Amino acid sequence: MPERESGEANRADLFHLGQDTRLAVAGDATVTIGDAPAAAWRSHTLHRGQVLRVRVLKRDTRGYVAVAGGIALPPVLGSVATHVRTGLGGIEGRKLKVGDRLPLAQATAEGSDRAFDPALLPPRDGTLRVLLGPQDDCFTAAGIATFLSAEYTITREADRMGYRLDGPAIEHAKGYNIVSDGIPLGAVQVPGAGQPIVMLVDRQTTGGYPKIATVIAPDVAALAQLRPGAKVRFRAVTMAEALAARRELLAWLDALPGRLASLG
Repeated sequence: MPERESGEANRADLFHLGQDTRLAVAGDATVTIGDAPAAAWRSHTLHRGQVLRVRVLKRDTRGYVAVAGGIALPPVLGSVATHVRTGLGGIEGRKLKVGDRLPLAQATAEGSDRAFDPALLPPRDGTLRVLLGPQDDCFTAAGIATFLSAEYTITREADRMGYRLDGPAIEHAKGYNIVSDGIPLGAVQVPGAGQPIVMLVDRQTTGGYPKIATVIAPDVAALAQLRPGAKVRFRAVTMAEALAARRELLAWLDALPGRLASLG
């Protein structure tokens, strides 16, 4: 998964191929095969000696490359993904660098290439739906009103661990330290300065700042595609609304294979 935070990965050859294979590129990236431009949002069958390059993304923060059959690296905790902060998985637990080779699990490409129309992606408008809590009682009524009415800006302190936001301070009612407890995906911590931090996939397991709310799962991915400088707002929803949004997203994902157009 190439990300904007790794400029080296954007410039490097992503895969050096010694056999036929199929790669799919998702994201608004500039893609080339050899010296020829190629389209994103579709798969490509590459033959021995061809090189696929994925360069900088135009609008989004993260893009994805899928390899038919997967990558043949030793799994760690059941996954071949890399967790850079702890140095686990992938190649020596680190980011990819120029010259790395990723062994393919599938010897040859099978089937035909397919394409996806990005216009079918769920819309994003910068509004993040949240469930209040679990420590919303640590904030004044005015603080909660500020959180739900103000506009916040994503700062440059934004990575896979969390997005630190800047905007009107959220007022605490009981101080800003709690007994450390678990941090769910999408938790919105508010330290002493009153500026919220939305915790993402590489978050720590526990923390001692009160959590005013939790961004619902369908909106976490939308947030993770926003760049520093983007504006967001929070809107409280009920548990029933959150579960309905999750069911809607799962139904969309289940229907995804039918949204792919065969390229013959």
